[in-house]
Parts: sequence; C-alpha cells; structure tokens
Amino acid sequence: MKTRNIFSLMLITVILASCGSSTSLGVLRPADIDIPSHIQTIVIIERDINRLDRQILEGIFSGEGIFEDRRAMDNAKESLYRTLARSDRYKVIRSNIELDEKFKSPNEAYAPLEWVQLEDIAERYNADAVLSIEMYDTDRITTNYRSTRRVRNANGNFVNVPTTEQERNIFTDMSVRLYDIKKKNIIDDHTVRSHARNSTQNNGYNNGNYYGNNDSYNSTAISYTTGSKYAARIAPLEVTVRRGYFTGKGQDMRKATKYARDGHWGKAASKWQGVLRSKANDKNKAKAAFNLAVANEVMGNLEAALDWAIKSYDKYDFNKSRYYITALEYRIEMEERALAQLAAAE
Repeated sequence: MKTRNIFSLMLITVILASCGSSTSLGVLRPADIDIPSHIQTIVIIERDINRLDRQILEGIFSGEGIFEDRRAMDNAKESLYRTLARSDRYKVIRSNIELDEKFKSPNEAYAPLEWVQLEDIAERYNADAVLSIEMYDTDRITTNYRSTRRVRNANGNFVNVPTTEQERNIFTDMSVRLYDIKKKNIIDDHTVRSHARNSTQNNGYNNGNYYGNNDSYNSTAISYTTGSKYAARIAPLEVTVRRGYFTGKGQDMRKATKYARDGHWGKAASKWQGVLRSKANDKNKAKAAFNLAVANEVMGNLEAALDWAIKSYDKYDFNKSRYYITALEYRIEMEERALAQLAAAE
C-alpha cells in the first residue's frame, strides 16, 4: 500500500468539499491491521475495570469522580461493540465476563491471560477470538492562565480587568489484547488514546474563580470515541465523506444542480454531458467533467469517476481535478483492501 501524507489527504478533503455545492456519501475504509480469516466470531471481555478499591483510590487522588472510569468503560465497550457490529467482517458477542484480578496501577500492564482460561471463555461463547479490554484509565490536566484585558466599563471608560482562562485536557487510554484461540497467539496488543480539550474564560470582576464545564471534556463522552477507534483498527467500516460539485448559470448546469440535490445523479450526469456537447467555454466544460466524476463516484462507478477527473484535468487544465484524482486513487486502493478483508468473512 502506498504511503500517504495524512495532512495532504485532509487538505484534499477540504478542497473537494469547497465547491459550489456538496453531497455526502459512504465509502469503505479498511481496517488498520489484517486479521486472519479463521477469526469469524469475537467475544468481548474486560479485566479489573470494576474493582471497587481502584475506583475509590483514583477518585480520591486524581480528582476524578468515583466510578468515572466505570461509566466511561461502559460507554467505550458499548461503542466498541456497536461499531464492530456495523461491519460484516465478524459476529461480535458482548459477554458479562469481568475478571477480578489483583489491583494494578494504570501504568502497570497485566500479563497475558492463560490459554486454558481463554479456551474456556471461547468455548462458552463459541468464539474464535477473545477481545480483552486489559486496562481503561482517564487522566486530567488542568492549567490556569491569569492575565488582564481592557474592556469598556459602564461609564464608557476603558479599564483593565483580571482574566482567568482555564485549559482542561482529558486523556483516555484503553489497552486491548486480541487473542487467537486456534493459533494460541496474541494478534494485537494495542493502547488507544483519545483526547478532549476545553477552555473557559472569565472576564468578570470576581478574581477569575469561574470554572466552566463541557460535555466534550467529560471522560464518559470521549469514551465513545475510544471504543470506536479500536473497532476501526480491526474491522473494515463504512465512513462518510463529502464531495463538492460545481453549480453554474447555464440552463443545463442549473437543471443538473437541481437533479443532484434531489439525488437524481443519472439525470444530473445527462445534463453535464450536455454542457460538454455545447458551445460552453472550457472553464464550464471543465466543471461539467469534474461533476461527472462526482456523479459516477456517488453511483459507485469508481473507474469511470477517475476517468472523468483525469479528463477534466488533462483536457481542460482544471487544477481542482488534480486533487480529486488523488482522492479517487486513494479510495480505490483502500476499497480494494477493505473488500479483501471482508472476503475473509465469506
């Protein structure tokens, strides 16, 4: 697989969504890692998360709410299950197994589970692999910044007032092992980290003792992201992307835009074909060819979409088509890999 610069792909996405109008479509994203084809059913278990002593100690010494990790863990586990269930790659089973083991600090890793124990779990749930959430932890870092700000008071005069900004960061870490029962092998040993940041600012006259709150900062909110991140690591999934297309003043362009907005992409494509056959200038023809690429991608004709994007760039020297060519080539490459991964489920 070709190596891609992530920043470049993000820039391409922004450019492609910045045309006159846009549409969203689902594309198939491959899993980050390939899982052996004999893994068809996965059962999810967890270790140590529900320990009362750990929850109380962390609540006292870290400033977290007692049982905050428990609530966040439940959300992460639910998100992990739901996201994996969206993929056709596996059958996924939620177990009620919570292994009660000797307390460990969040920075201390557990030894792998014994294969006798894993085989017993797998047999109980008729599973080929056991996905064990080995550790889940949240950390908060809060920083206060004090400064002054010039504002106009009730008399209309500018005065310096104290300002306090509080930057709050929360990190969640979920360590996961995926055990292959047949091969007695750990397929994956990985830690997922998610991060949320929130800033609050107080501009009043109360010495800056204001501390705001935001759900995006709360660990139970970002835990959903943590669970879905790991699911995307091992399962091909459909994700949503946006594609922009060009509107215009000509009759065919206006009708094509209306058809596209109503979801009638075949009719829209016919109108853009009409623009190419007309006496329109090269700029409008370039946009029509670009739009034909979008229409074909939406309709699932990826090779035809690539051909139209190349034509828009080569024949009409339309620079935005160059970015679209890159995006289409990348999508075709990724979809081929995702389909190969899904074929393992057949």
